[in-house]
Amino acid sequence: MVEEADQSDPWLMLEYSVQQQVEYGELSIEIIENVEPLDRQLGVWPKKTVPDTLHEIIFAHSNPTKTEIAVADRNPNATLSMFTYAILDGAKVAGLPEFLEGSGLEHRCLFKGEAYAELKDVAPWIVRLEDGNDFVRRLFTGSEGMNGLWENEPGIFVRSCRKLDEMWKHFRRFVRIRDDKSQWFYFRFWEPRVMSRYLVEVATDIERLARWGQYRSEPALSAILIGNAEKREFSCFDFPSFSDRQPRNHGFEIGELERSIFRRHQEDLFIKKLQKFLAAESPGFARLSADDQFSLCSSQLKFANANGLRIEKAVADFALADVVSSGRIRRDPICNKLLVSSDHQLDRAKKILTEASARLQHGRGF
Repeated sequence: MVEEADQSDPWLMLEYSVQQQVEYGELSIEIIENVEPLDRQLGVWPKKTVPDTLHEIIFAHSNPTKTEIAVADRNPNATLSMFTYAILDGAKVAGLPEFLEGSGLEHRCLFKGEAYAELKDVAPWIVRLEDGNDFVRRLFTGSEGMNGLWENEPGIFVRSCRKLDEMWKHFRRFVRIRDDKSQWFYFRFWEPRVMSRYLVEVATDIERLARWGQYRSEPALSAILIGNAEKREFSCFDFPSFSDRQPRNHGFEIGELERSIFRRHQEDLFIKKLQKFLAAESPGFARLSADDQFSLCSSQLKFANANGLRIEKAVADFALADVVSSGRIRRDPICNKLLVSSDHQLDRAKKILTEASARLQHGRGF
């Protein structure tokens, strides 16, 4: 997700139940399935900080990755001081600054100056995780636990040998960036669905990966770890070392690839909202599988946009008319005439829904 920025602003071993290993060129992506969040853990002592399937990935200090070996001068037997950080979204965790202050964990806001003063409650924060910490436990606890945040998908996780101040400086570079048209944007890379999609898309792009994986001229990231609460999955994006690669002089910038990724992310978010709306309005739609619902909503959105319906309310009205008519609305002469009229898109969509509902109520076909 990208938000246009004001230019005046100052400123992610135990055996896993199911495991997949996918190679995307220079980026290795491991997908751990069937991840169950923690519950209230009644009668459990000591309480777990993360689910068993994630403990080695989140807190492991053994079996170094390629990046970790490079940092240790390619000595696989070296003892490495590895840290795991979370970059959390204040907009998803009410009172996040106060929770972090009382957590005992090292933390820092990625905003500074006026942006920090005005937006710290909804800003991204980087925090170093510790095994056994109560706040860390909340990040991996589901809705059945005490104050669980797992379903909120509050952020992404990062493994690195770098200290927090270095990580803060590293990620600050990506908070506010230019595009190839010299416009400034805030890049919400701490949004899990955004970053997961982005990393898959750039997995073979060594130049983009190096921008994320290097701090100055040294390796910075071992891995980015991203959870998907809906799918009960956890993805580990293992970075290459870039040990013999010199960084380019110019800064990171957004190009058409990034813009395409962000557009598709926004579309997916809207389609999920559309699914919920149609399921609440139509029992027949609610009985469809989630995949069939998503596919139908994707088709409806594409058809609506192609016919000038772009406002969410207009698309939702048309989609409901499409469901009411079992798809026949798209081929109906009367509705097609309404669709191409000179009326505002909200009025066109409302008239089409009214027509479809009237035919359904009075038993008139299409």
